[in-house]
Amino acid sequence: MSQPKAVARVLERLTATSRKHRLLQSGQSVLVACSGGPDSTCLLHALFRVRRLLRIRLAVFHFDHRLRPSSADDAVYVKRQAARLGLPFFLREAEGKPSPGQSVEAWARLARYAALTSVATEASADVAALGHTLDDQAETVLLGLVRGGGIDAVAGMPPAGKLPPLGMTAVRPLIETTREEVLSFCRGLRLRPR
Repeated sequence: MSQPKAVARVLERLTATSRKHRLLQSGQSVLVACSGGPDSTCLLHALFRVRRLLRIRLAVFHFDHRLRPSSADDAVYVKRQAARLGLPFFLREAEGKPSPGQSVEAWARLARYAALTSVATEASADVAALGHTLDDQAETVLLGLVRGGGIDAVAGMPPAGKLPPLGMTAVRPLIETTREEVLSFCRGLRLRPR
């Protein structure tokens, strides 16, 4: 069955990035972190389409930060995507909120990564896949420059690395894919990310 060019382009880029950086190994179980937004929805559907080629197994993880009244709707959306693809789904919800004066973004990231690591253990996942794109990479580098960081700060996100606080291995198969390519992929498959 033929696919729109935009879909094929992302699948080719994801596969090439995965092979070039040795992100996904044959036989691995991959826990796909999916917020329901365009990047992670693209990642989920792209990995699903290349899973046999790469010989990987998939499961889906969603973390509800409970910071917005409609956040539960995001979880429902991701659960439906997982069901549509016939994949196991794991949901975790934040149990607290950031302390006064604490960075909401830093708190959310640590809570999300701790839950992701816990679910990865429960699901016997070898790696977690994150939906960071080339645009996210550019933003990270620019923020590093603005903050006056050294070489490490401006190096950006690696295609693979350990997540705090517990050291789960995370891969970024879309790190060489642009945001526009992600949006075109979603349109090509008539996906409606949140």
